[in-house]
Amino acid sequence: AAKMKNLILVAVILQLVITISLQTVSFYEFGDMITLKRRCKCLPFLTYKHFVIYVDDEPDIPGRAQGQDIFHRTGMCERGGHDCKFGVLANEKGDNVKAENYLDGKYGLSKGTDNEIRTRIRTMISQCKEYRVFTNNCEHLATFVRYGKRFLQQVGGILNIILLLSGLFRTAHNYEG
Repeated sequence: AAKMKNLILVAVILQLVITISLQTVSFYEFGDMITLKRRCKCLPFLTYKHFVIYVDDEPDIPGRAQGQDIFHRTGMCERGGHDCKFGVLANEKGDNVKAENYLDGKYGLSKGTDNEIRTRIRTMISQCKEYRVFTNNCEHLATFVRYGKRFLQQVGGILNIILLLSGLFRTAHNYEG
């Protein structure tokens, strides 16, 4: 009976250790660019990738509250100018959430040091500027914070949609004429 009691106790302790370990493991590292596939609030048929920077529980960034684990622009269709903010990844809406550090090793780029990333976040908090779809969006922010340079990859997708729509309108117009 004593051996069975010890075996059960070991099993319970092992289960507890595994549970605690799994809760503290993160899929992301400080400075990772994470993408979430979203639908635009203004045009629900349009999907785009929302980019955020993972900051974990980084204590050395002023303005980040306990539990806020991302830094990002708050959204494509929201108005209000300066919107570079901290948030909670679990509270963000979007599908297909994943790390997407797509410029690692391209164009001679690599992830900045943790200190460089902290400095860039501090810079963007004070110099966020107004949101612009093609020149100052969430992807520009994320690539600047991670690499020190602003990039935009998803313009092709947006332009393809615009060209598709213009083709549909042109076709519809031709039927009328």
